[in-house]
Amino acid sequence: MSFQELFKKSLSLCLIVPIFVTMLVFPQMPLAHSTPTNELWPRFRLNSAQDSYPPPQIEFVDFFGCSPNQRAMIMQDRFDAQALALSSLEAVNSTLAAASPDPASYVKAGGTFTIDWTTSAAREHWGRLSWASNAEADRSRILTTLWKATGTYPIASPHQPSWMRRVSIGCTGKIPLEDIQACEEAIAFTYLLDTPVITFCPDYFTFLSLTEVDAALERYPTLRCSVKVFDLSRAWVLLHESLHIKGSPAQQCVNPIVRNQGCYDYAYGSGKAKLLAGVNPIKASANSDTYGSFAAARYLERCYGRYPKYPEVWSAGKTDEENARHARQEPGFVAQIMIEEVRAKLAKPKLAKHKQWII
Repeated sequence: MSFQELFKKSLSLCLIVPIFVTMLVFPQMPLAHSTPTNELWPRFRLNSAQDSYPPPQIEFVDFFGCSPNQRAMIMQDRFDAQALALSSLEAVNSTLAAASPDPASYVKAGGTFTIDWTTSAAREHWGRLSWASNAEADRSRILTTLWKATGTYPIASPHQPSWMRRVSIGCTGKIPLEDIQACEEAIAFTYLLDTPVITFCPDYFTFLSLTEVDAALERYPTLRCSVKVFDLSRAWVLLHESLHIKGSPAQQCVNPIVRNQGCYDYAYGSGKAKLLAGVNPIKASANSDTYGSFAAARYLERCYGRYPKYPEVWSAGKTDEENARHARQEPGFVAQIMIEEVRAKLAKPKLAKHKQWII
């Protein structure tokens, strides 16, 4: 099936999905006195020119083998990852938030965040932890994880070492041979050394920026049915890797250390992460892609008013290959090999409606 045919099929399927069904199963009841962050700070963005604001809880130092352009991309991606995480939170004090120009100012004034645990996104990504009466500590840990990932978590001092972690950044211009070989299967990876190291593989720099993701979502409504396009964004990748850093935006690497203190997760991809939430929600709460998928789902729901159903929960009775094959037929699916085609289509003028092709 061609690229164009795939997304034409996706469009028709996406538009007939009965979104109200998930709302009936998991009622969308807003938390009292909370306001979605997107209503307060729509599409909030920082940029590399504001590098010192808010005080970063991860400080990127020692860029190895990175070109000036790659370094600039990574610095912007850090802020985009923070914006993605912010979409998953609700402001508890609506009045204070409305008077604050940005989330960092809101927190500085004493504002706090929460998560709407009644949403379909919460139920699918955190399983019983989203509602069980004995899971309050787990919900608090998930909230703290995402709040730290926004870069606005309150700290006593911007130089407090327990929160601000120095992280070295590597690009493949200057890394060991074994890491170059690892890049044949990975987009980026993290080593938990005395100074943690995040290494970005060549494919990382071909991934979509969050601005490009926004443009694709605006232009091609089909993509709004799935978080898959975020899975091919640099913001998702950087959010994922930053969650491995102990004492900064979130979880340390909790899986067994396999090689050179490298980090390996329990489940990769949104569909498999949702399956993990149903099978072992505690592991899901320590899985980087679960956080990325949850944040992307809330981002889409906030911007377009619908919960993205896809990717669907993987089936425990199927192999990874069988589940992946099914996922490729779902609405809104975008593969890595399609990235440049998406980017090329975005660069072209939008045609009249009767001539416009849809992805």
